[in-house]
Amino acid sequence: MQDLFELRRSKGKEQQEVAAQMGLHKATLSQIERGRTDLTLARAEQYAAIIGVTLLEVAQAAAESRKRWQDRQNNPKATRPRRRRAKDQKPSPDPQTIPDAA
Repeated sequence: MQDLFELRRSKGKEQQEVAAQMGLHKATLSQIERGRTDLTLARAEQYAAIIGVTLLEVAQAAAESRKRWQDRQNNPKATRPRRRRAKDQKPSPDPQTIPDAA
């Protein structure tokens, strides 16, 4: 089962883009996607429309996000598997090799 983060990524949407369209700060959307903050019905409808899925899919993903959040709170040693960078995404440049703009 996908959580909200995975659902959004599967639709090719960036968090900053979705947050801006919802009128939210990126950090607020991050908390919603991690299950730390509940998603209201109005926000769920908005989220579904923006990423192009049904309200039912968003509700199921939100429940999974919330469950994972609660599991992490009940078992602090359990961590979420690290997500791998997309193969076509370039690694961040090394800050030591970036020339000064001055």
